[in-house]
Amino acid sequence: MAENIPQIVALLSNMAVFKNLKPPQLEELAAAFDVVTLSAGQRLFAQGDASDSFYIIKSGRIRITRGQEKSARRIATFIPGDVLGEEGLMMGRARAASAAAIEPVTLLRLDKVHFERMFRRFPAVKPYLLATIESRRLARGKQFDWLSGEETIYLMARRHQAYLYVSLIKPVLLGWVSLPFFYLGLITDPGAIHSFVNTTGFIILIFSLFWGVWQWVDWGNDFYIVTNQRVIWIEKVIGLYDSRQEAPLSTVTSVGVQTEPLGTLLGYGDVIVRTFTGQIAMRHVGMPEQLAGLVEEQFTRSKSVSKKSEVEALERTIRARLGLPVREPPKAETPPPAAVKPVKKRSFINDLFKVRFEQSGIITFRKHWILLLQRTWKPNLLLIVLAVVVAGRFLGWYTFVSAPVVLLAGFTFLLAGFLWWLYEYVDWRNDIYQLTADQILDIEKKPLGPMDKKTAQLENILSLEHKRSGLVGMLLNYGDVIAMVGGVKFTFDGVFDPAGVEQEIFQRIAAKRRRTAEAEANRERERIADWLAAYHRTTEELRLSANPPNSDQNPG
Repeated sequence: MAENIPQIVALLSNMAVFKNLKPPQLEELAAAFDVVTLSAGQRLFAQGDASDSFYIIKSGRIRITRGQEKSARRIATFIPGDVLGEEGLMMGRARAASAAAIEPVTLLRLDKVHFERMFRRFPAVKPYLLATIESRRLARGKQFDWLSGEETIYLMARRHQAYLYVSLIKPVLLGWVSLPFFYLGLITDPGAIHSFVNTTGFIILIFSLFWGVWQWVDWGNDFYIVTNQRVIWIEKVIGLYDSRQEAPLSTVTSVGVQTEPLGTLLGYGDVIVRTFTGQIAMRHVGMPEQLAGLVEEQFTRSKSVSKKSEVEALERTIRARLGLPVREPPKAETPPPAAVKPVKKRSFINDLFKVRFEQSGIITFRKHWILLLQRTWKPNLLLIVLAVVVAGRFLGWYTFVSAPVVLLAGFTFLLAGFLWWLYEYVDWRNDIYQLTADQILDIEKKPLGPMDKKTAQLENILSLEHKRSGLVGMLLNYGDVIAMVGGVKFTFDGVFDPAGVEQEIFQRIAAKRRRTAEAEANRERERIADWLAAYHRTTEELRLSANPPNSDQNPG
């Protein structure tokens, strides 16, 4: 059994998994752990091994990999306070991945018997471990190229399945509405009414099916992620919108939970992560209390790690100034070259109607597609009328004009209408707003015409606001984002989700300020090191002048 109970209790008390346990319970649990040590490179367990123990890292780092040894892919790097081995024990499975020490490691081990006893004695622990297991299961099925080699996913969630079922109620009810129309089609004689009710029922049924599939796909595309560095919300609407909002853990101010009666009944709620630049809301997630606890644990840990890193960086700078040996920080984990994927090129077809996309860190916004419809309704109407006129001639609706004349005139006007529509589309497509790491850009370009480009540095933005005008703007969620740069308004007109665009600009401003602050902190460390080095030299000179070396004194 474990020897240093107070140290283990201190470790457990800072972990979200055990946050609901009281001090006597923590002491009882701490006494059940064994201490295990590993040397650098030593394997803890291999993928496919039988699951027989639960571990908590007390010191050191462990690399988690998945796959065969020669082609193993790094999944995560776990540090003190992380748990591992819980999934195999709770699900009755073999090890889903391999674990090996990067450096000398000390672990707390709980065997299968004591692990099961822990759940009987302390049932509040189980939901937290289930939330961890679900997060890791989702993370194993995804690979995000934009994560750095130092990042580990600690929490990954999507909206609860119960919320999906609730969102499918309306499409299902709409589908039922089609049944009376089909019934009327069966009992009416062939004719206009028969065709009308059958066609109406078919349209309602197809629309309800499309709506249901859309809800299911939309549910599967949205993820909430917490790594050891940031909180991330990924939202994707196929063909239109692909968004990633994020906030560094250092900017998090609080974590809260909001629930509604139906969500409480079905087991889902909202986890609200508030930051200096707004908030990231994890909507309708399962086990919200447990997820909030895991987010808060990472937030607290990041502050501790940041403070420790700052002290170590200052120590290294001072030691370098004094000419003392410098202890280098542990090398960051980087994925093997084989895991690096080539950057995907943007496709014209994929970007045809997208109103937001991101490439190489540059976010590009277009005006909402409803504004494209407003610009193209005339050529659209012309194309529809011409198509009806041409089709009508061949369906025998009229015969006073010969078919060749209709075809020739129709082709000519159809080509003209298509070129008109294409001009308006390219004009809409060329009007973009961009957000980089340092500035915002407003770019307008007429087809075959000159380009007008305005830029503003992020640090010069004094204020931001957004507005949605009219019922259509509220329903379709589009509007304007206005940035005050000096005394000049810098406007993103008609963008989708203006509140989200505003938040993304805020986050880029915060990131720029953070980089500036880090650069200033580096300069401040250099100044402190210079002062201490000067002080050290001065005190050394004073010591030598007061006590000169014996070799410099005359013999008696």
